[in-house]
Amino acid sequence: MRGTTTLPAALVAAWLLVGCEAPDTVLAKHGCSSCHTPSTEGLGPSLRLISTHYSSREELVQFLEGKSAPRVAPEGFEAMKPMVEMTRTLTSEERVRIAEAILRHRAK
Repeated sequence: MRGTTTLPAALVAAWLLVGCEAPDTVLAKHGCSSCHTPSTEGLGPSLRLISTHYSSREELVQFLEGKSAPRVAPEGFEAMKPMVEMTRTLTSEERVRIAEAILRHRAK
């Protein structure tokens, strides 16, 4: 599969051992990966592009809580509104995990 990163099995096992989900699993579970891919633009901006517009996990969580305006492709936000409404119903921990999963795509 082009454009994806395979995580080492030991890392995934460690996440599961401490009760965490792998970042890409979190994104798929909550529907993010339906429109957002790691590095290519599609229905939504790529995770890499999103990660460059937020300097911290807290800023991204604010957006996922519906408390801040979109920083990436605001002209297309109308289509994203239902998903933000859904993320508002998640636990704060789930929103943090989504934000962390997105920010791990920031180019080093």
